[in-house]
Amino acid sequence: MEPQPTIEGLQEQLRNVTEDCCQTETAIRKLEQNTGDVQSIFQRVQHLFNEMRETWREGEMSGQIANLQQETLHQQKRYLHDSEQDYEELKKKKKILRDKEDELYYQKLTLSRKEQTHGN
Repeated sequence: MEPQPTIEGLQEQLRNVTEDCCQTETAIRKLEQNTGDVQSIFQRVQHLFNEMRETWREGEMSGQIANLQQETLHQQKRYLHDSEQDYEELKKKKKILRDKEDELYYQKLTLSRKEQTHGN
């Protein structure tokens, strides 16, 4: 049989879960900012490739630029895919933490009411 939770124990768990939730929210915001920054860089690189392709429309340099542009697009797609996976994982973690936080608040409230009723 598990020991009966105490208000102090629940409060400590709440602090830990709330801290984890805040850290997760910070990670989400940082990931969103980084993704936006990287997308901006990729757009500028693609613009540069387009300008270079206008300059070298034919020949070996044209082929090399086209290959580099394709590789850059591939890297961009891979980054965005990985970033989206990380984002989804963080959102799931945040939901789990919020649910745990709600559960702990409820347990704390229930225990507090029980203690008030029984005069402990």
